[in-house]
Amino acid sequence: MSGEFTLDRASGYFARGGQRFIPVGVNYWPGSCGVEMWLDWPEDEMRGDLDLLTRLELNTLRSFLRWQDFEPECGRYNEVMFARLEQFLGWCRERGLCAHPSVFVGWMSGAAFRPEWFAGRNLFSDPALVERAETFCRKLSPIFARFSDCLLAVDLGNELDCLEESKQASPAAVRDWCGRVAVALRSQYPQAILVSGCDHNQVIQDTGWRLGDMPGMDLYSMHGY
Repeated sequence: MSGEFTLDRASGYFARGGQRFIPVGVNYWPGSCGVEMWLDWPEDEMRGDLDLLTRLELNTLRSFLRWQDFEPECGRYNEVMFARLEQFLGWCRERGLCAHPSVFVGWMSGAAFRPEWFAGRNLFSDPALVERAETFCRKLSPIFARFSDCLLAVDLGNELDCLEESKQASPAAVRDWCGRVAVALRSQYPQAILVSGCDHNQVIQDTGWRLGDMPGMDLYSMHGY
């Protein structure tokens, strides 16, 4: 499709339909409910927010999938959440906004987000959780593919390097997890641009998210503080 996104590795710029594209946008949660977005689903407010972004001439929206909302019990998905995801991406498409979904919220604003059924296990080193992460990504892959004309890139998560699991798992485990979920996300969306959105800890500490050693990533995004 002529409107799909590519990444020019030589210049470091995104392109859309062969033309340079510079994303300018925001991280998004609705003001009324914040991280409860997927459960509360305030449609009028959200559509109004997207309309405001277009009036402000912003072009990109980074949003966050809270895993426990989509898979409240291990192996049992809430299909309503996936339908809402498609609805949300459709709203972005209708307004000419580019979506930038973040799959695993990870660490955000002083809190770590993970399903209760983790039961203290390590996301990156526990084989069962690694498999659940892969399966979740494979379920998301065809949805993302259907919106490839308005989907800028897919972020693995938000500051996953800040999670205690990253510090407790071996760098090899983190690297393996990164590569496996990347393959899963591309299972039905092979042209997906994948990014790892970490913070400064990937430079000043060794949390396993090593620059140059995150398989499957097309670019890095460092959140500086």
